[in-house]
Amino acid sequence: MRILLSLALILAPAVASASCTGSSGANICDMARMADETLVPTLPRELAPGIMLTDSAIEGARLDLILTPAADRAVSMDEIVPMICSIDEVQQLVAAGGTLRFMVGSREVGTVTACPEF
Repeated sequence: MRILLSLALILAPAVASASCTGSSGANICDMARMADETLVPTLPRELAPGIMLTDSAIEGARLDLILTPAADRAVSMDEIVPMICSIDEVQQLVAAGGTLRFMVGSREVGTVTACPEF
């Protein structure tokens, strides 16, 4: 059992770093941090009428965007994805293989793995 735990501790950093490397060799985890640093100074930000981007979080190569919609407002990915994907750092993250996940509280409302063409 100790051998398995020791092996897991040795291999874990290699697995974690491998998941941060995109197909072009880019460090997607660093790209997620850059995208987050671009978004954070402007929070809260209204993405669409009644839908605020109130927080963000990074988990490896994934950038979570936490939304707060008005009580009578449904979140439409068609409305908010183009606005978020218009940010250069976000486009680069997604193009390199990173993921955007949109959350309302602890509920996932959408995931983006490809930004629309403009």
